Amino acid sequence: DAHAAMIGYAMDGYGLFENLDESGKESTGLDGSRGHYDTKRGYHYHVATAGANSFINSFRVLPGSFAVTL
Repeated sequence: DAHAAMIGYAMDGYGLFENLDESGKESTGLDGSRGHYDTKRGYHYHVATAGANSFINSFRVLPGSFAVTL
């Protein structure tokens, strides 16, 4: 659907996606943590621009442990 690609999970368990989508555009409507919600992926983050010295601005919830079953 041309959305930015997933690159991993943040420590609070939400998905972490690239900064730019397939057309080279940055996501709009991001909250203070650099996240937003859509119906396909739920809440997720988009990393900051290269050189910003951070991936996301903060966690949506308290970081904790989670497991991924493959």
